[in-house]
Amino acid sequence: MKIVIFSIKVLLIYLVFIAIAPLGLKKASQFLSVSAPLYKADIIVVLSGGHGDRVDKAVQLYKKGVSQTLLMTGDTILGASIPHYMKLRAIKQGVPSKNIFVEENSTSTYDHPRLCLPILNTLKVKSLLVVSSKFHTRRSFSVFKKAYAPYDLNIGISGAEDGIDHTNWWRNSSDAERVLLEYSKHLWYWTHY
Repeated sequence: MKIVIFSIKVLLIYLVFIAIAPLGLKKASQFLSVSAPLYKADIIVVLSGGHGDRVDKAVQLYKKGVSQTLLMTGDTILGASIPHYMKLRAIKQGVPSKNIFVEENSTSTYDHPRLCLPILNTLKVKSLLVVSSKFHTRRSFSVFKKAYAPYDLNIGISGAEDGIDHTNWWRNSSDAERVLLEYSKHLWYWTHY
């Protein structure tokens, strides 16, 4: 069984390289980043992950007046709520606690829109701006647009700094791992959702 799983991983990595080869290495990581800004939104949805950069980006947008409401979405690890810690980070930067909602059951990008929907419905949201890391924006935006296609929602996306050197990502093992993993996830989502 381990050999089968290993073989599948190798095949996925090979397919990812085949998929990104026409883009050229310098453009490959830049392809992962998209931007669809909203200058006004009912809510900013902040996906868990990163090193606080996503929350920091959401707070910047909040302070610019893009929205007065934030929704932190993620899961719990060993009983600790990641969205709760995201909320605390935003509060420390001046966002009132009453303006921040949390969703604590999302374990994947696929989960975020599905599990945020009840909160968005309760708040009567018509527009939302998703914040994730730059390298994660294309897949996140696609997942949210697909999940919310039946609803009349205006969706935007904004990327927080991700620390990836997008012009030389293949020269740094950490950057290469993140870019290639994201392409693998794109392939998985494309074939399964």
